[in-house]
Amino acid sequence: MSLKYFVKVGNVNNLSDARYCSAMGVNQLGFKLRDFGNNDSTIDNIKEIIRWINGVDIVAEFDNNDVEFINSIIKMELFDFIQLNHKIHINDINIDPKKIIISINHNDEFNEFFIDDFIKKFSEISYLIIENVELFTSSQLYKFSNNFKILINPTLSFIKNEDLINKYSLLGFNLFGSEEIKAGFKDYNSISDILDLIQN
Repeated sequence: MSLKYFVKVGNVNNLSDARYCSAMGVNQLGFKLRDFGNNDSTIDNIKEIIRWINGVDIVAEFDNNDVEFINSIIKMELFDFIQLNHKIHINDINIDPKKIIISINHNDEFNEFFIDDFIKKFSEISYLIIENVELFTSSQLYKFSNNFKILINPTLSFIKNEDLINKYSLLGFNLFGSEEIKAGFKDYNSISDILDLIQN
């Protein structure tokens, strides 16, 4: 099975989501990690899940995490990519910048000067996730799309999403997994609605 667009599914925490997405031809699966408490059970769960899937890049998803913690996860060599908040200083991260995905939203009131600085700061990365694409101007989206492979959260109607992807040559979609109701029983509506629409 193949999809018309590149798709990342983040916040995956169960085998049902992972196997479904893998079978549907999703490109990346993301797993959220936190730098507090004991992550051993989280890592063990991720290892168990990825044993059952193939053909999908595995992403470690971080928010405003401690750099030392991020580097400790990278050392495990379990993940193909890492996803970071745009406020992070990537020069402190021990990974090829092309393996870094940056996620941004419009809460920081971006302006054209910020966009230009952002593009310089992250010139070496490949992937950019824009969470609230409808809040960015055409000029900003064109600048971003000329410099990064962009994934968007599907916050608009599908037709409008697809129009944006085609207009700005965006790469595809950033979707999210959800909790299992019980082991082996899963409602896929949040993911399948989009994946069904973009099958080749």
